[in-house]
Amino acid sequence: MQDPAAHLLPFDVVLDSAVDPSRTAILDQDHWARVNHEIYFVADAAERAAFLGDPIRYCGVITDPVTGERFRPVPTSPRFDYQGRPYYFLTEEHRSQFQADPVPYADPTGKMVPRSSG
Repeated sequence: MQDPAAHLLPFDVVLDSAVDPSRTAILDQDHWARVNHEIYFVADAAERAAFLGDPIRYCGVITDPVTGERFRPVPTSPRFDYQGRPYYFLTEEHRSQFQADPVPYADPTGKMVPRSSG
């Protein structure tokens, strides 16, 4: 999705900041961060910098772009940055598969599968 804020604004959606849930997020491209296929909105530039500096701290459960499986990344999760966005994977094999040919996996096209146990 190129600009999710454009789809949310007409509905007067109000979101909490991904970094500080006591603050209201600003719904524009300058106040979002992406991890894998998920988009997170924040309240200001400092929060965006904090999010981008440590995405695992704030992102919660995400979708492995190769398998579509939901999981919560940890600091040892395989990571690959592509087009300015961090991508995290369940396994090193998934990261290698993405890195070899990221185009089919970079944007969501299929269904998510249930969260992994563990």
